[in-house]
Amino acid sequence: MSIKTHISKIFSDALEKMGVFDVEAGITRPDSKEHGDYSTNVAMGLSKQLKKPPRAIAEEVVSLTCQSVTDKSIFEKVEVVGPGFINIFLKKDVFAGFVKQALEDGSYGKWCVGGGKKVQVEFVSANPTGPITVANGRGGPLGDSLARLLEWTGYDVYREFYVNDRGAKVVHLAGSLEARYKQALGMPLVLPPEGYPGEYLLDIAKDIAKEFGEEPLGWDDARRLEFFGKQAVERIVATQKAVFEKFGIKFDRWFSEREMAERGEIEQTLSMLSEKGVLYQQDGATYMRSTDFGDDKDFVVVKSSGEPTYTTTDIAYHIGKFKRGFGHVIDVMGADHHGHTGPMFAALEALGQPKDSLEFLLYQLVHLFRGGQQVKMSKSSGEFVTLDELLSEVGTDSARYFFLMRSSDTHLNFDLDLAKSQTMDNPVYYVQYAHVRCCAIADDPRASSANPLKAGAFEGDLETELAKAILDFPEEVLGAANSRAPNRIAAYAEKLSSCFHSFYHDCRVLGEEQEVADRRMLLVLSTKKVIASALSILGVSAPERM
Repeated sequence: MSIKTHISKIFSDALEKMGVFDVEAGITRPDSKEHGDYSTNVAMGLSKQLKKPPRAIAEEVVSLTCQSVTDKSIFEKVEVVGPGFINIFLKKDVFAGFVKQALEDGSYGKWCVGGGKKVQVEFVSANPTGPITVANGRGGPLGDSLARLLEWTGYDVYREFYVNDRGAKVVHLAGSLEARYKQALGMPLVLPPEGYPGEYLLDIAKDIAKEFGEEPLGWDDARRLEFFGKQAVERIVATQKAVFEKFGIKFDRWFSEREMAERGEIEQTLSMLSEKGVLYQQDGATYMRSTDFGDDKDFVVVKSSGEPTYTTTDIAYHIGKFKRGFGHVIDVMGADHHGHTGPMFAALEALGQPKDSLEFLLYQLVHLFRGGQQVKMSKSSGEFVTLDELLSEVGTDSARYFFLMRSSDTHLNFDLDLAKSQTMDNPVYYVQYAHVRCCAIADDPRASSANPLKAGAFEGDLETELAKAILDFPEEVLGAANSRAPNRIAAYAEKLSSCFHSFYHDCRVLGEEQEVADRRMLLVLSTKKVIASALSILGVSAPERM
């Protein structure tokens, strides 16, 4: 049990004696130590229920709390201030006891709130028409780290990438690859209308030409289209898989839209919607009456050409997700999909799926900067900066950390120079260097004489503040998971590292008297453990040397 959970339970027990049940006393750390080690404003929200002023409620809570504790109480002092805030001061030896638990607990920071519920996280799902770009790339670590947070909080998580391997885009891709194939064989380049101009298709074409020569050009149109479409998708998806493996991301499944369509799931979904009576015809197209379910306008499910829309295909895909047994589904998508959310919620509700079983996490654009100037073009492709190029330039750790260190709902200005720098200004270097310093102390031969589990009470602000930062970790994990915000873990890691760097500069560990060495080694080892855990959630390595 974390220290905040322990304190919260003490106050919740007092509230139950007052007839207040199922109210969790939120415990926070005040900005000023004059306001205690921790505080709670739980009394402020109970005035209407108990028909008393918040201060009177707070005083009663404190009285009941103090009556219920024994001589082993963790509280040094509990006081009511202002209109009803409660400040909590702990006894000096309490922090050491909880930090020892953190060091010994193999699952420190993990929660069981998920209860093993199956959650699917779909992320990236870029079209198989070219390399993964930096714009798509932000969704990779965001989805993967969100999945890691959910796993840390007790959910059974499944990572999935949706491959849009059918439809008009694949037809245009096939024609583009055929044009590049002819170019590879020495013929003039004539790209089809709406073709893909990227040079990457020429590299693919050259590889295929080595195996097949001019033979495919003699086939009929349908066979050529199928051949070049299949070759393009398979080879591009293979490169996408390779770059995500390089990025430390492994999907449990690469889901094929083509295979879903071949199973008839799109037609089945249209039949289900029709049976619910929510479809109607207009101007030769078929619409769903989504405004009956809170959407701002009805949407097309089948075009006048008879072709199902992208939204219809996605509805079929999501119905399949729930049929596969997922209790909750999270789609991590670019902010340009905002208009897609309403129709999806409406369709699933029409088909009897609880609205809260689907969740969208939308992320904003990425802008690259080098030398203070925005980077607009890639040297190699002439069209876009690929994720692979970014990883080659700044490395996996920096790329993941920089993608994650800002909230997903804000635009990200990615400073390439800062990401590559080996200085304390670089946040990922700053955090990793704190871990390296911990390792250097722990690996020193003199460290063997310290016995951290026999440590007494911490002394001084630097030791105490570092201990508090270590003990914040469990709630930071839970809060980040609940708010779908991996950036909170990055911010926490930097805060913990800041506390440790200050401690490192002013608090010698090795060569000190036994009592001092014991308690400071406890802080070093616990910091090392928690930083490594935080970095693992972000998918960033925790090096022992730099």
